[in-house]
Amino acid sequence: MTWVLTAYLLSASIMTPILGRVGDMKGEKRVAGGMLPVAFGIIRDEFPAEKVAGAVGVLAALTAVGAGLGIVLAGPIVEALDYHWLFWLPLIVTVVATVLAILFVPESPQRTPGRISWLPALLLSGWLTALLIALREAPSWGWRSGSVLGLLTAAVMLAAAWWASKAAALGIVSWANGARCG
Repeated sequence: MTWVLTAYLLSASIMTPILGRVGDMKGEKRVAGGMLPVAFGIIRDEFPAEKVAGAVGVLAALTAVGAGLGIVLAGPIVEALDYHWLFWLPLIVTVVATVLAILFVPESPQRTPGRISWLPALLLSGWLTALLIALREAPSWGWRSGSVLGLLTAAVMLAAAWWASKAAALGIVSWANGARCG
């Protein structure tokens, strides 16, 4: 089960910024209505400017409450049904939410031209993977084991490379001369 949770956290951490960007470029409705970054984009596009912060806050709070309820309700669900329903119930809710989003969420009139920065996305994937595996395995491998220390070192190095690649992609640092560009 911990690997399922680790895989979920890893995929969500990596795909959230990528799919949020795709939603901005192609339209939120085309990507999917049930993803959190896309939901923030829909709020930004559909709500009046003075209501955006409050709506994002409500969505974030509901997400946190839902996660907390999921942990609490997992026990009764397993007792009453079985553990398979921990997967079936979210799938059912996701399908219903997707259908409702397709039917009732208007297509966003705004598009943000651009592209996905694949090098930062790859580096983000690398450092998050190294960090999560190190944290997951450290209790059994030992915090001082070469594998854990190597993964943590790789995570730090990849995170630094990720930051530098993001800075370069945003034009903050010029790789050619190392000077600040603005």
